[in-house]
Amino acid sequence: MKTIKKELELPMNEHFPWFDQRTTMAFDIETTGFSKQSNFIYLIGYSYQVDNKIVIKQLLARNRLDEFTLLQSFFEDCLQYSCLLTFNGDQFDIPFIIARGNYHHLSTLAFEQMQRIDLYKRLKPYKKFLPIPSAKQKSFEEFLHTGRIDEMDGGQLIQVYYEYEKTANSVLENLLLLHNFEDVNGLLEIQKLAVYEDLLHSQYINQSNYVLFEQSSEVLIIQDHSLEIPKQISFRNKFGYFHIEHSQRKLLLKIKKGLYQIPLLPYKDYVYLISEDTVIPKALASTVDSSNLKKANAKNCFLRTESECIDLPVSLKEQLDVYHIPVLYPQNSISPKFKTIAITKDDFFSHSDTLVPLIANQLFHEFM
Repeated sequence: MKTIKKELELPMNEHFPWFDQRTTMAFDIETTGFSKQSNFIYLIGYSYQVDNKIVIKQLLARNRLDEFTLLQSFFEDCLQYSCLLTFNGDQFDIPFIIARGNYHHLSTLAFEQMQRIDLYKRLKPYKKFLPIPSAKQKSFEEFLHTGRIDEMDGGQLIQVYYEYEKTANSVLENLLLLHNFEDVNGLLEIQKLAVYEDLLHSQYINQSNYVLFEQSSEVLIIQDHSLEIPKQISFRNKFGYFHIEHSQRKLLLKIKKGLYQIPLLPYKDYVYLISEDTVIPKALASTVDSSNLKKANAKNCFLRTESECIDLPVSLKEQLDVYHIPVLYPQNSISPKFKTIAITKDDFFSHSDTLVPLIANQLFHEFM
């Protein structure tokens, strides 16, 4: 087995949100295939922090027989840490290592009991708003322009390793080590993306100081933030258009003019008048032919109004109720499964100090 160590200077003020220098080790494995029974691990790379340096250590098997020593050495180093940082490790790396450890009759208990952070699971939702083709590690790295040199994938390297096993060729060895090194280093780099999630937390947003513009049929909300953004991004959903830049986050909401519905509660106090497609108070039911009446329910117990409104996700309803802001529903959308509510433009502007942070935070949260 061959052991390679490299030290990297930790940039000033660099923050790795999921990499605690006292407890965390980031790692990645290279294997000769997907079968835990017939294939084996030929390379493990892992990083840890020592003072102001990041150490990346790689254990390279010269052949299949080295796997035992490779795993033994890795498990011994794991004893110094309590948390594992991986990319898709829950699905691949960790079960593979445990299976190969069991194959060699090595104790894997301490390794199995370590806490785990899988960056694939943490970052996969980001694909909804980042301009990337997939949720693969390389896609996140390319978005951040990490300067990755390696262009091969794990599958292509299998044949490279088999040739290296025969020849011990240094060029082939460097190809294997480079790919794994950049995978491990990339685990640190892509943590910078966590800053977009931080935009959901109020401590980074100047909630009380915002700019509000009404332009034609849109409302633009501009809020300052105190975060270091790797790159500007823009994205949209059915409720608005979002733009995040280095010191501001912006939200553009549409003002729609149309028919909206105002629920009348409780339903038991009303009856539905079939011929008029409306409801009347139950107290007046005796004045109408009973054949023209129907029980009021969520689908028919409302008033219609034509208003200029801003559509919002139904998840905001409880908070709007707390502030006694009337909630409307787009035409024909009242049902137990409705997903959209609305408030009038006038209510939005008259309660802007309350609604701007409330709406902006919830819409960013729902999208991210």
